[in-house]
Amino acid sequence: MFRKPLIFSLSFIYLSLALFYILIPIRVVEPAGDLSAFTRELDILIPRALRESRVPGVSIALIQRGQVVWVKGYGFANAETREPVTARTVFQASSISKTVTAWGVMKLVEDGKLNLDAAAETYLRRWHFPPSNFDSNKVTIRHLLSHTSGLAGADYPGYPPDQPLPSLEESLTNGPPALVGRMKDFPGTRNSGPLRLITPPGQAFKYSDANYVLLQLIIEEVSGESFAEYMQREVLWPLSMTDSSFSRTPELIARSAIPYDVYRKPLPDYAFTELAPAGLYTTTTDLALFVASALVRADSGPVGRGVISADSVHLMTSRAVSISGYHGWVYANAYGFGYYVDSRPNGESLLSQSGGDLGWACEFAAFPSTGDAIVIMDNSSVGQEVFAHALSAWTDWLGRDEAHIARAVLMGRRAFQTLSFSLLGITLILFAQFFIRIHSGVRQFRLAHLPLSRVMGAALCMVTLSAYWMVGHRWMQINIPSQPSAMLWGVNLLGLAILLNILSLENT
Repeated sequence: MFRKPLIFSLSFIYLSLALFYILIPIRVVEPAGDLSAFTRELDILIPRALRESRVPGVSIALIQRGQVVWVKGYGFANAETREPVTARTVFQASSISKTVTAWGVMKLVEDGKLNLDAAAETYLRRWHFPPSNFDSNKVTIRHLLSHTSGLAGADYPGYPPDQPLPSLEESLTNGPPALVGRMKDFPGTRNSGPLRLITPPGQAFKYSDANYVLLQLIIEEVSGESFAEYMQREVLWPLSMTDSSFSRTPELIARSAIPYDVYRKPLPDYAFTELAPAGLYTTTTDLALFVASALVRADSGPVGRGVISADSVHLMTSRAVSISGYHGWVYANAYGFGYYVDSRPNGESLLSQSGGDLGWACEFAAFPSTGDAIVIMDNSSVGQEVFAHALSAWTDWLGRDEAHIARAVLMGRRAFQTLSFSLLGITLILFAQFFIRIHSGVRQFRLAHLPLSRVMGAALCMVTLSAYWMVGHRWMQINIPSQPSAMLWGVNLLGLAILLNILSLENT
């Protein structure tokens, strides 16, 4: 009599608790502690995150009142030799390269060599937009900086070191390289084909590496020198980033961490023609100096540190375009020039940029109002959970709401933890029901008498399990690296329980 209401009530309570766990973040670090207390918390949190996500190593830097106050490495730069990550370990900065590139563009704007609202075609000699349904003469430097040019989305994963690099013009004409072999095992990587306009310029935000590849060419056209040389002289050296370069110099390569794939296997150090969107080599210490340069310093050091003006930094870190939909939920509600800009209800802004390439993941986030910032760099294709844990702990410590990307990554993690637990719970119920009925004689195996519907059901169950093994498990390894084993056990055991129930018949 009371069985159905009881089942309904228990199910409702379980679903409510599950949703609460998934949607409501749990504070892992108490706010308002001193720096040493927070770093001790990181000493516990980060090694555990590395183990769970199968990430070899990570380096983290903290900035307070515009000054770098702490840098530490965890885990290994080389998992085979067990070489530790240090403050001087070199990583690839991936898409954070775009933020650094934007500084180089603004330097040319301040020098009067570029106009933000001039057509990009004005500065192009070596390459031109292909014909399209939209007017390429309306694409401006401002549009390229803010990803509002209308160019198709594109990810440039790099080229194997034994493969000749295309010229910049060839890259712009042909688009990103085809994804082959292990290049496919990377979250979000896609090949959009040749560079082209797909929407009217200035209409909407569309994140694309192609915008910054084009800015790289424009910098070379206007400066008359290579992109790497210009950026070294005008941005990196003036900011004291002496361990950084857009060139793959022997000195930096010798100190570079080994990149690892989703299975924790070493990857080759992929090279880039497209340096502006993804080609910066740097240390966490140097990158922290760069991030701090956009913040007010405690000793009254100027915003921009003399490389660009405070007005230019303000323009770059202000809302240039609003972001909605999935991209806005994952990253921020607005974008400036090279910076995501999350405008919060209290009027405060959180600046950030994420990066990810084959074998690398990184993130920085900064509150300009207080000069607080964090920089995280690791040597794995699936390092997003590690930097999400560090980022979430940092905002907890500051007493702020979570950053968008930390919330999205950790919410996904909690969702799959809950799903794995739920699958195991359902499996236990099905196994208990099956063994009780078999033991009591209510059901038995009579394979020779199975109706066709049950045979088809068993076949469908096996096909579903095979599909998960081939597609779902691989997706989990790439996107939620801490959870694939639990999900695999849950799916396999549930499949077995369902199969046993299908293959057994009620005694009549």
